[in-house]
Amino acid sequence: MDQLPLSIPFWVAGALPLFALLFTLLQLRWKAVYSGMLAWVLALILGFWLYEASLEILMFSSLKGLSLTLFIVSIIWTSVFCYNLVERLGALPVISRKVKSRFGDPLMVFILLSWCVSAVLQGVAGFGVPVAIVTPLLVGLGFPAVQAAVGALVGHAWSISFGSMGASYFAIQLITGLPASSLGMWMGIMLAPPTLLSGLAVAHIYGGWRAVRQSWRYITGASVVMSALLVLVPWLGAPQLGTVIAAGAGSVVLTLWAKRPPAKPVQVTDDGENIMSLGQALLPYAILFALTLLSQLEPVRTAVQGWALGFHFPGRTTGLGYLIAAQRNYAAIRLLAHPAPLLIISIAAAYLYYRSQNMSRWDDVRVIMRTTRKQCMPTTLSIAAMLMMALVMNDAGMTTVLARGVATASGSLYPLLAPVVGVLGCFMTGSNTSSNVLFGMFQMETALSLGLSTQIMAAAQSAGGALGSSIAPAKVLVGTASAKLMGKESVVFRMALPYALIITGVLGIVTWLFVTWLFPSLL
Repeated sequence: MDQLPLSIPFWVAGALPLFALLFTLLQLRWKAVYSGMLAWVLALILGFWLYEASLEILMFSSLKGLSLTLFIVSIIWTSVFCYNLVERLGALPVISRKVKSRFGDPLMVFILLSWCVSAVLQGVAGFGVPVAIVTPLLVGLGFPAVQAAVGALVGHAWSISFGSMGASYFAIQLITGLPASSLGMWMGIMLAPPTLLSGLAVAHIYGGWRAVRQSWRYITGASVVMSALLVLVPWLGAPQLGTVIAAGAGSVVLTLWAKRPPAKPVQVTDDGENIMSLGQALLPYAILFALTLLSQLEPVRTAVQGWALGFHFPGRTTGLGYLIAAQRNYAAIRLLAHPAPLLIISIAAAYLYYRSQNMSRWDDVRVIMRTTRKQCMPTTLSIAAMLMMALVMNDAGMTTVLARGVATASGSLYPLLAPVVGVLGCFMTGSNTSSNVLFGMFQMETALSLGLSTQIMAAAQSAGGALGSSIAPAKVLVGTASAKLMGKESVVFRMALPYALIITGVLGIVTWLFVTWLFPSLL
């Protein structure tokens, strides 16, 4: 049993790296890499000096951060390369024209892509792919880059708990051992407010309260359908399809309600030749979607399960008795189970097709790679610094002290802050799945000690972790890289933060009402 103290000095010390990160990003407006490096160094010093983590532990935790960096930035590099490919070949104007010919209202386009299409991608892929793909598509359609990045970050947050084919759900269900069907049902119920509010937030990001007034009926109607499916599908025993089915239904509802613009003549290029078709323009993404669905088939998963690049880390114990579990195949990049290999295959197949149709030249690859490297290298360094900070804090016990401190200080009001613990875990690791692994059992033990429903509290943990994804530094950096906003991470973060805090606050109130008033006897 660990002996981590819960005194105020330890709380303050545990929060100091996070405070330094946020203060330098938001107030001083440093570049993310400098803020991350400062926070990492502070975490190292405090971890060694106050939390009694050995130099070996700090070294391994930093290496874990680099391993997780490889896991994330491989998605960024491949997705940005894919976007640069379709941009260089002139596919973006084609996509823009086709979308605008179907939807007469740019607001509906923004809501559909940011809130629903991104969630479909989250359902089948996850791990930053929705932000990396939807953000540049929005930019290509003419939306401002910051608006596009924030819209994608905030818009898809509701879908993460059942996204990545249910990865976050299965993580917390296995950690807590709670009944699968009832836990899935309660997670769907707890996600109803974030589903509605994230849609309204996307409208507000686009055009303020005027846009909200124009679209709230459509958003409310779609969210009712989506929320009902988020409850029904997991209850029927298919949680891995919860996000895909709900987001797909929401996309259909919004598409049916959208107004069509007046018909216009078909556009041609200046030399009179037919422009690229929509299918050709979307080919890499269509292949990616098909491969992702194919990869979920059990025979395919079994055939490639041994193909993985991962790292092993030993278990250790700090001087304060905090146990760090051994890790095997940590942050493993698995063939056909990780977005990067799927993106590489999709890019290669699409490029060979483009070559066969004389749409591209061999030297395009060199130009695209140079552009991609220029765009992604700053983001890579920033993510590395922030994830090393996060893993040092996790392995030294700082994150656990912060979470326990929140529970101790709040007492009977803890349900109001339970989602905040989920947000903290995702903010630190960039993953709702990791947040659930880190704090799932803690939430259940806290619920038992307070006589509260373990199922509702576990659901609040995962829902909070999903919301934390919209402001997690690793995800913010994916958005800025995809929108070519390198160096403007603080701008995106400052814009996304109020939406995340407001939705998390509402979720906390809902959690408190459920466990203390509406379902006090449910355990």
